Amino acid sequence: MTRAPFAPREAGRFLEENVLSYFEVLAVSVDDYKAVLKSCSAAGLIGGAVYDALHLHVAEKVGCERVYTFNLKDFRALASPTMAGKIAAP
Repeated sequence: MTRAPFAPREAGRFLEENVLSYFEVLAVSVDDYKAVLKSCSAAGLIGGAVYDALHLHVAEKVGCERVYTFNLKDFRALASPTMAGKIAAP
């Protein structure tokens, strides 16, 4: 959201007012971080791709029906076959 065409402060307000009340916020476990870091390291992924991979890992773990992103290309490239069809634009 901080890369959207508005300031980070506005992104926070937007999320608070329009998104968070509709979703369950989950904590990411140490084991989740370790698994994602290991797979990203093996694949040579760095930067934002690691953060995207963490989102996808947790979404798959908890059985999300859909993952919404403005970054369809990168998320689909990182997604497992199970998750690839669940990625959509908002």
